[in-house]
Amino acid sequence: MKTKERLNRIETYQDAKFGIFMHWGAMSGIWDASDGGWVMKSRSAILPYVKQFEENAKELEVNQWFSFFEEIGARYFSFVSQHCVNMYYNFYPSDVMSFCSKRDYLAEISEACQAHHMDLIIYQPLGVEGFHRWIEEGMPDCDVFMENMLHTMELQMQELVARYHPQGIWLDGWPFFKLRFTQAGKDPLQYFKFDKIAQAVHSVDPDVIIGNKELFEPYIDYTSSEYIFSDHFGNRISGEKVPSEVTETLPGSIDWFANAEPVVLTKEELEKQQRIFVKRFFSVVGMGMNYLLNVGPNQKGEIAPVDCQILQYMGNYIKRFSEAIYGARYEDAGSYSWGYLVRKGSEHYLYVLDNREIVDAITCHNSCQKEDTSWQKVGLAVPLTFNLEGKCADITLLNDGRKISFQQSDTLVTADTSGLETEADDVLIFRVRE
Repeated sequence: MKTKERLNRIETYQDAKFGIFMHWGAMSGIWDASDGGWVMKSRSAILPYVKQFEENAKELEVNQWFSFFEEIGARYFSFVSQHCVNMYYNFYPSDVMSFCSKRDYLAEISEACQAHHMDLIIYQPLGVEGFHRWIEEGMPDCDVFMENMLHTMELQMQELVARYHPQGIWLDGWPFFKLRFTQAGKDPLQYFKFDKIAQAVHSVDPDVIIGNKELFEPYIDYTSSEYIFSDHFGNRISGEKVPSEVTETLPGSIDWFANAEPVVLTKEELEKQQRIFVKRFFSVVGMGMNYLLNVGPNQKGEIAPVDCQILQYMGNYIKRFSEAIYGARYEDAGSYSWGYLVRKGSEHYLYVLDNREIVDAITCHNSCQKEDTSWQKVGLAVPLTFNLEGKCADITLLNDGRKISFQQSDTLVTADTSGLETEADDVLIFRVRE
């Protein structure tokens, strides 16, 4: 049974709409996914990079990140506190895990989130140091290894919740886990017990929400996907029935972590990317989901200038149209070629946008996007009609405040958008009142 406060936190999470995701650590600006794959083979191999990272990051004031994130309208922060690329190096001095930072970055991040009115989500992978190497070795002594791994994870979850009081825990890595165990002829749910992890979390704080890339009620409260409108298992997703978020990364961190070589864009390329990421944002929110956008700082904690420029551009739209964003819910997003219809209380909002160029975003998921064109919209190239169960009282174009004339026949409303200029803004937002 979910507590009342946990249900409230789920609502708060759905209201937030925009979050910042962060991958950071020893391999930031160094790691190349094409050279050696996802995982280094031993802790000793990464130790020189850890030493370098800790030296480079010692002058960092994490609060400077959050001043910027608050300014652009982010409402929550999802921090990767350990990751297999960094050999499960922990960003805090743990009593449970052995490979840890002496500096308590998580404490600083937790305090900064509170100071800047952002909720903290702690990202934790399904695994421990040596997990991927064990997979490669053929999963010897599976029962014993998995029992020990789950026990370690339970203790770590309890430690994280007790120390840092996050709003939520995101358990990532399930698609990999599920695939590899299935390939080995093993039932992944026999070996990974979401109920045990959830019980460990809720034994410390029963109100913490838990995310995963597949929904397992009642233990998992929301789902995360790396691809727009489809999850790792090929399922179409939206926020219609399940609290959901789409995660993406910005050009400065194509492989989630900072690129080894800085990304430099021409003025024209930057302007195009700014427009595209705005459209991606409104497409995701239009489907009733949250947009969690990743930045990958370098070892010193510096966010790529191109990422900051895109985020600032997005922030201008988020602040300008905040009334139509925060708290919005899925209403009837799938049936309109011009864009999306969302609701917020008794009001409705139309997001009208042409996102046929959306697949040209510089992101590690670019190739995946090109395979799915079902979300493409054509803006005002077609009549602006939509369904409304009640009687439409007025329509206002929020871009400039003008009133829009309309006709209604039963539940079908047709707005007169003749003469509207569409080039000045990347999205047109209409407020509909009954």
